[in-house]
Amino acid sequence: MPVNIINFSKKIFMFFSKKIFLKKKKKIFLVLHSHGSDYLKMIFKKKNIEVVDYINEVNLYILFLILFKKKSLFNYLFYYIKVYDPKYIISCIDNNETLYLLKKFYKDKKFIFIQTGLRRKDHLQFKHKKKMLSADLNMVFGKNLHNIYKQKINTKVISIGSFKNNFYDISTNKDASRIYFISQFRKNLDNDNIYPINGKFLTYGEWIRRDIELLKILNKFCIENKKKLYILPSNDNERAEYLFFKTYLKNNFNLLNRKTNSYNKLNSASIIITMDSTLGYEAIAQGKKVIFFSRLDNKEFYFKWPDIKKKKDFFYSNKINYNEFIKIYKTVNNLSHKNWENKIQNKIKDVIIYDKKNSILRKVFSNLGCDNNYFQN
Repeated sequence: MPVNIINFSKKIFMFFSKKIFLKKKKKIFLVLHSHGSDYLKMIFKKKNIEVVDYINEVNLYILFLILFKKKSLFNYLFYYIKVYDPKYIISCIDNNETLYLLKKFYKDKKFIFIQTGLRRKDHLQFKHKKKMLSADLNMVFGKNLHNIYKQKINTKVISIGSFKNNFYDISTNKDASRIYFISQFRKNLDNDNIYPINGKFLTYGEWIRRDIELLKILNKFCIENKKKLYILPSNDNERAEYLFFKTYLKNNFNLLNRKTNSYNKLNSASIIITMDSTLGYEAIAQGKKVIFFSRLDNKEFYFKWPDIKKKKDFFYSNKINYNEFIKIYKTVNNLSHKNWENKIQNKIKDVIIYDKKNSILRKVFSNLGCDNNYFQN
């Protein structure tokens, strides 16, 4: 079968595998991409929100409008906004430059982008110049990232922490005794190139190399101290992830169920260990004891990037070896929660904040003219 026919068949299959619908009613809020939309519906009334899930859905009415135009994400979203005429356009995908091109054509509408994952320099490497990329506001984890966004986008930036994390209260359980490791395992990547750094792409094997080094250390530590390691998985009951950890931890671990809330699981953790997971940053923002290790010996991967003052502190390090781990673990473990919170607060305040119930986000939207009737109680 000719290649062009195969490609056409794939496109037809992809089209009909999506949810297809006609025009809907106009809404106050238009959310670009479904990511984070469930949390936005906890802030704003659902009846006022329209989600443009451009990955899994097709609006035939909008598709008809661009029938004789270039089929592009920009045109699809451009006409979506034109037809639905929302007051506010929100997205929790803050590293897609196509979305920042839209503001120039809709200056009367408010474009707000919300950070939901860790950001590094290469996450915001846009092809277009700054003068083409605009937003009314970017909401980010902490002050450290303000200049990074302002260098790339014409926008104002404020710190709100992780708006998903702000919905939860990770309490300090007096009976907490478990050591947690936050998994960043990825299935079926093998030697795929997954991250650009210093002009070249890292393979998945290079990316996860230090995770494996750390797992071997954790296995030795748990055996010597008769402890079991609890793994917070990155996949839903994937056997491949279980087998990965079994390779390095034998039977001395417990892979938790991903389907229940990850934030609530952390209540039973005495210490959380991570390379550079977003969940680790969210947990430390709430006062949990978290130990970080750098994924690469590169400033971009050091804790507190881009405001790097030192390679290690009492709760994080760029080195991964047994002695370094024992030193950090003992220091963190011996601190009372009160002393931990006193020591950690100034260390992380510019990295990520915790704003319980998203009071800052609500206030900002009110200042942008958002009617109180649009909010959930």
